[in-house]
Amino acid sequence: MDLERTRRDVVELLESNAHWRDRKARQYPDDDRNLDAAEACRQLAAAAAALPPEVFAAYAAAEERFWGDEEDDETEARVMQWQEEQSQLLRSIGFHWFPHDAREFLDALTATFDDGLELPGEPEEGNDEP
Repeated sequence: MDLERTRRDVVELLESNAHWRDRKARQYPDDDRNLDAAEACRQLAAAAAALPPEVFAAYAAAEERFWGDEEDDETEARVMQWQEEQSQLLRSIGFHWFPHDAREFLDALTATFDDGLELPGEPEEGNDEP
């Protein structure tokens, strides 16, 4: 288990989301939430980069279990559900969810490998764009 790689992956995920929110801010210039969300993601990315690698062990183990399962008839549906939950988590930052720190984000990200991710104040589906 390469915890340094896992940390880099999480940081890159947050940085990528910040760039996406920057593009949304240009698309919706009258809505400051995208700029705020982009900045929140950049702050979370910087905080995650500063965490010791061992903090990422639970996420790495969950990821390893998830991808280590043998493929079966339900694999594609399981992966699609996980991708949607991860996307939902990232889209919610700065709009409907305001993680206090990188560890809170990492705990929620780890939970995307399990069924039933629920965020506090979760919006109705499709209501995360301005």
